[in-house]
Amino acid sequence: MMKNLLIAMCLFIGIWITSQMKADTMFVNGGNWIPLFSKSSYYIDSSNSKNVFQISQINNNFRKVDHPSNLILKKQTKTVWVHTYIKNTGNRKDYWLGIYSQLDILNVYRKTEQSIVLLKKYNISYANKQDIPDIRFHYVPFVLNKSEIAEIYMEIRNLRYYQNIYSDFTTPVENLFWENGFYWEIGFVIGVTFIIAVLSLVVGIILRRRFYFLYSLYLALIAIIVIREEFFINIIKVPFLYYSILKTNSLFLLVIAMGLSMKIMTGFLDFRKKNGGQFRVLNTIFDFYVTFGILASLWFYIDYANTTFDNPIYNGIWNISIGLSALAVLIQITILIWLGLQNKRPSLGILAALLFGFINPVTYFFNYSRILTIYEISHPNYFYYVLLLEIFIMGIAIAYSYRKIKSQYISTLEDKLKLEEENSKIKQMEEEKIKQSILESHEHLLKNLSKDLHDDIGQKLSIINFSVENLRFAVSSKESINEIRSSILEISDSVRDLSHWLNDFSIGKNTIDEIIMNEVERIRKTNIIKINFEKINNSSENYGTSTEENIILYRCFQESINNILKHSDASQINIIIDYTNIISISIEDNGNGFDVNNQFGNGIKNIKERATLIGFSCTIQSNPEKGTKISIYKNDKPSNH
Repeated sequence: MMKNLLIAMCLFIGIWITSQMKADTMFVNGGNWIPLFSKSSYYIDSSNSKNVFQISQINNNFRKVDHPSNLILKKQTKTVWVHTYIKNTGNRKDYWLGIYSQLDILNVYRKTEQSIVLLKKYNISYANKQDIPDIRFHYVPFVLNKSEIAEIYMEIRNLRYYQNIYSDFTTPVENLFWENGFYWEIGFVIGVTFIIAVLSLVVGIILRRRFYFLYSLYLALIAIIVIREEFFINIIKVPFLYYSILKTNSLFLLVIAMGLSMKIMTGFLDFRKKNGGQFRVLNTIFDFYVTFGILASLWFYIDYANTTFDNPIYNGIWNISIGLSALAVLIQITILIWLGLQNKRPSLGILAALLFGFINPVTYFFNYSRILTIYEISHPNYFYYVLLLEIFIMGIAIAYSYRKIKSQYISTLEDKLKLEEENSKIKQMEEEKIKQSILESHEHLLKNLSKDLHDDIGQKLSIINFSVENLRFAVSSKESINEIRSSILEISDSVRDLSHWLNDFSIGKNTIDEIIMNEVERIRKTNIIKINFEKINNSSENYGTSTEENIILYRCFQESINNILKHSDASQINIIIDYTNIISISIEDNGNGFDVNNQFGNGIKNIKERATLIGFSCTIQSNPEKGTKISIYKNDKPSNH
């Protein structure tokens, strides 16, 4: 009898204890990690008007959370109430409720036998711009005695993001231990990303390549997106920076990043060279992505209070951004497959496309926001490793690209040097042809002039002389006739001498000092001006001028003499040919002189230009009333004589 009574009492106690616990009660013992939503239920208040006391009376209308660890809200802008029970079965009593999300409103309540107590209150619209709220990581401390059951209500409001919420319940020690490892790891990834972005920017400045600037900006945007989605807790202590990041929208930044990503991909794969027409169309699309993302981001930043899903314009822009992001992935996948087919490597193109489809930022964002469910979110997220892998791959690509650019630059430089060398040879050949043409024309002119003087003028002078000779016998005044005849004979002799001299002035026969000496002798015979000639270092064996140099030097000499006879009123000319410093020719007069600072006349210009043509230099020394000295020389400095 006594035994049956004890059994009945045990059954009664068990039934009573069971009746006191709900089916959705979670058990904690201090060391375990409990996903809060695995045993929670939720209710949507479409009126946004009920308070926690009203909600506590309608528990029967709560629905079980569908996902075992996340409450997926998507675009739900109505108030969501979460209800759960937690029982402590361990000896610890200090616990920590953590909530990870980008909520606009979060209030946490604990129901007791006497009342309902508000444990946590957060509303982004009430945030003091001088303070930094813990928007990303909400934590609520709990004191829970052994065997005590806590009934919890959460009031959640989401206005701007395609939202999913993760919440857990553990002790502060375990929570902080996990958070420490997680944020160190993600901090490392973000730090590496920013460092590579800066290095890419520096390389872009050095190489002046747009590709590296785009990649630097792309990495910076991805780092901000990761900070916005994963790292947004109260570690940022500067209010302006905190609220600047708060007012960024990861989706709009993603649209900009994908526009840059497509530009980078087509640029790196030389898509422009292989598909010029398609590239121009795609480049227009990429520019649209960047422009659209920038405008949407600016609007979100400036009008943050009104950019909610209740606003049809914001809702439409959000949907367009989702579509653009997905389309960007499809475009890049298509490009990879297309290039694989063009290069007759379809399997490689398909493999690269599949890999990119899984590891790109859009897939990460869609999965993180639960727009798609490709993999279970874990912390640290796989995308961190994908990002590091992408940076590593792009680093190799940048190194390869740099090497390729360097090789192209060296090749271009070599081609340029070869082209310049060929142009120099062609120019030299053309100059030689010009000089040869000048020489031939000069020689032809001299020969024709000599022939004309001899055959034409000489013959006519002979006829005149013969006629005068006959006239002498018929005229009584023979003295006048004799004077005329004497003058004609002198002219005839001069023409004959000049004809012979011109004929003797043939290519390669005389040295420059012989040519000038002959000209000096001819001038002396005219008795027009006193002229002296001196040759230093005896002969021209030290320096043999070429035929073309002789022609040009003689023309310079002639031009100098003509200038003296026409303009200087000089009574004496001194000519010195000096072979001491290779060769120099100086022509000095005692005439009027002129101011060398004023512009030279055509005669002086012709002398300088002709001397330059054969590699000689010309200097002019002159002063008013002190004469002029013209020096034509081959070496760097003229002779002192």
